[in-house]
Amino acid sequence: MRNPMALLALVLVSALPSLAAAQDDGMRFSAYFALGAGGEADVETDGPFGIGGDFEADLDPTLGFGVRLEAPIASLVSVGGLFEMGGYKFDDVDREADLYFDFDIYAKIGPRIDLNGDLDLEVYGLLPFGFTIYRPDDNDTDNLFGLNFGFGGGAALYIGKFGFFAEIGMRHRRVYDENNDVDIRVATTQAQLNFGATLVF
Repeated sequence: MRNPMALLALVLVSALPSLAAAQDDGMRFSAYFALGAGGEADVETDGPFGIGGDFEADLDPTLGFGVRLEAPIASLVSVGGLFEMGGYKFDDVDREADLYFDFDIYAKIGPRIDLNGDLDLEVYGLLPFGFTIYRPDDNDTDNLFGLNFGFGGGAALYIGKFGFFAEIGMRHRRVYDENNDVDIRVATTQAQLNFGATLVF
């Protein structure tokens, strides 16, 4: 009887050429819708003489969009940059959505597997990190600036040079401002669903 480990190793080695060929792609440009599926916001203020307070609220679902550009640097790893724009809307608060703008770099880790001819499947994890601008729906409040990070996973189906993908993850944003000697900090944590398309060139 053959050694099971040796047989498994033979199967994996046999699969490497198709996997490597599928991974050997050029640049990828993606555009997508970003659905913020609820979440929480925490607003903190800290003024002179200990004056300040905290405000917590749930977030309503909101819709945004994003674009990103990436390049493979290894058989399982791609790196790139992205821009996202979307909104935050506080639950039970009578105001329009506040806007956010993300400028991130990210790593994408996972295999792209040759299924059949021009049909490929990619399963991956995402790790974005970058700069955030928060624009409140209030003429008396300045823009807030800060950072964001997140993680998620997704799957993409490629037909030749075109692909369609779906992703789920989490994004945390923390921004800061100072107004009349009062420090303002806004932190949001939100689940995010992305649906979009990719072009390989």
